[in-house]
Amino acid sequence: MTFAIGSLRMWQRIGVFSLAVAILAGATHPAARSGQSTACRPVDAFTTGLRDFLVQLDTSSDSTDTDQRTAFGLPVVPVTAITIETDSLVCERAATAYYSRLQNRPSDQAVAVVRMGSVYVVGDPRVTGGEFVGYAVFDSTFTVNVSNFAG
Repeated sequence: MTFAIGSLRMWQRIGVFSLAVAILAGATHPAARSGQSTACRPVDAFTTGLRDFLVQLDTSSDSTDTDQRTAFGLPVVPVTAITIETDSLVCERAATAYYSRLQNRPSDQAVAVVRMGSVYVVGDPRVTGGEFVGYAVFDSTFTVNVSNFAG
């Protein structure tokens, strides 16, 4: 998984952040009406890639990574506190919060959810703007959207 913002300067990050907001605000989902309930995405390359990226941001002392971590509202936590969520109730809440930002609110696709201390990072590889996936960072109650980013 390649995150396009890893080497961008601050002014470019603002553009990527704007892209993430646009993805989440205006994206459509290809299977928005099948009626199945949402749940956790399987632990696959997308989900583990997201966790690996968050571990990198958490453990890196590189200024680009620390700037991104701060901009995304991600806490510094022990690596053991960065976990792929598999609880279907948590994933349902995450999916509801994530998809509520889309024009078409799918109910049939699972989301990747990675808990990072007190926040959750949520994404779906089918929700894209061009080549970028839109991610959202939520508080532990899924009521506050801490930030959005694209990768």
